[in-house]
Amino acid sequence: MKNLIKKLRQNYDKATLDKKIPKIYLMLALFFGILFSFGMPIFSEPDGQYHFTDSSNMAGLTVDLSRYDITNPYSDIDDVLPSYQNGTYIDQFYRTKVHLMPRSELPRLNDLPQVLSYDYIGHFLPMVGIWLGYHLYPSLGIMITAARLLTVFVLAIAMYFIIRWVKYGKLYFAAVMLSPVALGQMASLSYDSLSFVICAAIIAVAINTIVDKKIGFIAISRMVLLSAISLVALKTNFLLLLVLFPAAIIWIFYSRWTAPIKQRLPIKPKRSRMDKEFENLDVDNDETNWSKRIIAGLIVVVVIVFIAVSSVNYGGIIDVGQRFFSNFTFNLMPANRTDFQSVVTQPYASINNMPFWLAGFWYLLIALLPFAEDKFVKSRWISYLALLLFVLNLVAIYFSYLSFGFDINVTAGYLSLIYGPQGRYLTPTLLLFNIFAGNQHFKLKIKPYKTALIATVIIVVISNSLLLFNTIYGALFMGV
Repeated sequence: MKNLIKKLRQNYDKATLDKKIPKIYLMLALFFGILFSFGMPIFSEPDGQYHFTDSSNMAGLTVDLSRYDITNPYSDIDDVLPSYQNGTYIDQFYRTKVHLMPRSELPRLNDLPQVLSYDYIGHFLPMVGIWLGYHLYPSLGIMITAARLLTVFVLAIAMYFIIRWVKYGKLYFAAVMLSPVALGQMASLSYDSLSFVICAAIIAVAINTIVDKKIGFIAISRMVLLSAISLVALKTNFLLLLVLFPAAIIWIFYSRWTAPIKQRLPIKPKRSRMDKEFENLDVDNDETNWSKRIIAGLIVVVVIVFIAVSSVNYGGIIDVGQRFFSNFTFNLMPANRTDFQSVVTQPYASINNMPFWLAGFWYLLIALLPFAEDKFVKSRWISYLALLLFVLNLVAIYFSYLSFGFDINVTAGYLSLIYGPQGRYLTPTLLLFNIFAGNQHFKLKIKPYKTALIATVIIVVISNSLLLFNTIYGALFMGV
């Protein structure tokens, strides 16, 4: 860490800093990933028991969790808190050997997931880690720690190569993937950690394709391979990112088709600043303007019709609209369980106890950091498409939870909300803002780049340190 601070104090140009960012990412990711692997309480990630049971079943090492007073695979950390609070967790989880049982005797989760599914593929690394941990020492704590460590090392190294390879937005990629949510998921047994890396790879391929303006065999092969992996390894909402591939291809061919036409146009005399502003408005090309308006209008109509038809089973478009409005204007949830914080600052909103001001700093960083990067997108449509994909993903997530919770006894206040979405479903799609803010028509530029890098490192170190401390402190003394 001291060497990192010394390096940041030296004067470098942006090109030199960009070369150092992948190493800075890897250093911080491994440092905090290892700390989280050893320090985070057992089952402190969302659905911790579920991910462990699924992974251990795949490894052929079904553990009888009832011997740890865990009877519900969705009880999260609650069942293990007494061991941490009375100081017996070392003996209970790390020294006591597990008792294996036939998978068929499990009351729940006694079936293996389909091989070609995100449930299986996302749990493959944890499965290998659990197997290695069991053969190292067959205790619950060692098995989980080994699975966490293996996942951290493999996925952190994969992200290192993605950040090193992507041509623009290296700092922004590093920042999002060093957020407490991203690192917390990486140091867990959840399949979401693999999803984050695949989403980053999709957006990186799209960025490099847009920059290169070439559609060759290698570029197509990357897109086909990532698309095939995504179809079996990603949740449905993340598949929206694949739209970037055909969009990039269409834009490249369109640019090639229109380039000869633009070259034949007569050279225009030098214009004043006011003339250029009017030119940007396209006031002299009514036909092009009307074509764009018609396309945009058709897209809006299709979206509205789709939402209206899909809303029929949930009270109609007016009721659904009211619930969306309530979610984004009122807070009827407990203060520490808001989706606002779980996008970047706390992987598990109910137990991480992260301060609200930290989420504010992270959102400010997420909003401004893309404008510290170089501009690389020429087409407004590509940038607006990236923004649209983020919004559509957000809407799709909340739409999928419209019926969640209606079969339980909840208050009218909760029924007016859309209950269930978690912020981590949005986290990797934040990388889309790199394409949106990277448009050459957007003149906003944050300088100096070195200051942005230093601010990112400081926020990453403070927020991840607080994540570890607050989670442990809550488990030991507050009962989270």
